[in-house]
Amino acid sequence: MITALQPLTSVSPSQFVRLQRCAYQVLLERSPEGKMLLAVSGSGSGPGGAGPLGTIIHKVLEAANTSGISTVAEFEAEWNRQVECQEAELLKKQQQHLVPLAYRAHQYAVRKLLLCWMLTGRSKPVSSVPLGVEQRLADSHGVVRGVADLIRRNAAGNLEVVDYKTGRITEPDADSQEPDARRIKPEYITQLQLYAAVLHESSGEWPISMLLADLAGNEYTVPGSLQECSSLLAAAREMFKEVNNQIAAGHSEKLARPAKEICHGCQVKQLCEPYAVLVDTASNG
Repeated sequence: MITALQPLTSVSPSQFVRLQRCAYQVLLERSPEGKMLLAVSGSGSGPGGAGPLGTIIHKVLEAANTSGISTVAEFEAEWNRQVECQEAELLKKQQQHLVPLAYRAHQYAVRKLLLCWMLTGRSKPVSSVPLGVEQRLADSHGVVRGVADLIRRNAAGNLEVVDYKTGRITEPDADSQEPDARRIKPEYITQLQLYAAVLHESSGEWPISMLLADLAGNEYTVPGSLQECSSLLAAAREMFKEVNNQIAAGHSEKLARPAKEICHGCQVKQLCEPYAVLVDTASNG
């Protein structure tokens, strides 16, 4: 039996994607019992130290966009500083199994080299002006909140919002007739469209471009009109309302979406009664 689930105080763009998949899982992960399960399984910081490594990369990118990093020495100094900070946090959380990150984090060396090359190894003309790095955004209701990696103006003076991803941005396109066709991951599109909608609502200006950037320096344009993104923002607000209403009514389990493809990778399914029913039904069927 789990303790009472806590209502949401806000919804981030990345959290909205997970709420769409299974809101009950998100709530269970936020419970004391769920946090304990995640800590025991080592999933609280992402597989193989992926969470801390992603934080390091984003912090170095933030420093590059604010203070500038143009040499390998400057990169190494900032990288090492961020690694020390993250490892200290891991030790505080008693996650010693992830330290040192250089040996524990998946693709640590590869991602470090790619980021170093991205920041110092290429001479790129200055074609944009950063307006905000790690910019906190919130809609007019205070419901949808997030931190945009980079907001900038391009050479033409138009507003752009950029989201950095440390992993693959694309995936195989199963709907295409081309055998090697790839597409931007749908969850990344949803996240960036929400950022654009919140940015427009808070600033009154629509970003001319929504871009996903990887560590190789590639930028992928995300499609989306003002109407489409605004509708997505309205859907996120409705999701927030629905989740909290179900919690208040004591029916949070109705938010569960028990299915093999959803429950397979869930780390808190032991706490989920609808999942237990799914397993029992399958075994008796």
